[in-house]
Amino acid sequence: MRAAEAVGAFDSLFFTADGRLVEGGRSNVFLQLDGRWWTPPLADGALPGVMRGLLLEDPAWAAAERPLTRADLARAEAVVVCNALRGAVPARLAT
Repeated sequence: MRAAEAVGAFDSLFFTADGRLVEGGRSNVFLQLDGRWWTPPLADGALPGVMRGLLLEDPAWAAAERPLTRADLARAEAVVVCNALRGAVPARLAT
């Protein structure tokens, strides 16, 4: 997290050992792929955040769980990080 903050970032993303996206250090993450919103499944290690649950239940988002990879992240049309304090916030990737 300190490395992310040092470059002005709010969060950094965590991945499993085999490269599946899990979540952010302070947030859950959603990717828009082919017009649909996806978030990593709890089985991959994501925590059941309050805002994550609300977005999954919101028909306007039509979001669902599925395993997400680094390749999915690279091709995402949009990235949103969310938590109960900040809500859903559009994100951009910094390397």
